[in-house]
Amino acid sequence: MSERVSLPDAAKEIGCCQQFLREQMKRGEWDLGEYVRPGRGRKKAVYFVFREKLDKFLGIMEIPERNETHAAEK
Repeated sequence: MSERVSLPDAAKEIGCCQQFLREQMKRGEWDLGEYVRPGRGRKKAVYFVFREKLDKFLGIMEIPERNETHAAEK
C-alpha cells in the first residue's frame, strides 16, 4: 500500500486550495486516491491521497536506489 499524504500537504504540493482539491477528487477529475462519501454515522466525506498517485499526477518519476542499479548491471 502506498504512503498516505494529508489533504493540506497534497494541496500545497499541487499548488491549489484544499477545497478545490476536494471538489476535483469528488467529481472524479483527479485520481489521487479515494473519496469516501458520507454515510452511516458519518456527516463528512473522507479523502485519502496516496503518495504514489500524487507523484504520478505531478509527473515525479521515482529514482531507483543506487544499490538496485548496481545489482542490475552485474
